[in-house]
Amino acid sequence: MNAKVNEGRKQSLVGRRIRLVHILDSASVNNDHDYKTKVKPGDLGTITDISIAPKGKLMISVDWDNKSNTPLIQGEDSYEILD
Repeated sequence: MNAKVNEGRKQSLVGRRIRLVHILDSASVNNDHDYKTKVKPGDLGTITDISIAPKGKLMISVDWDNKSNTPLIQGEDSYEILD
């Protein structure tokens, strides 16, 4: 993956709402998460940033409505971007 995030794509996502479908946590094998998550499927949040995580994966920073700031990793976590 390119080491830079496309700025147009980033700007189109930051501020949008997101719904968690599934997230890996520290008990999962072969993932970039190094924490136990506080979010669960169905939780809603607002995208605050898009960046590149370790191993070149896209990381979506989220301010969750439950006050967590657990990020999502594209390709490992499942989510829906809401309109």
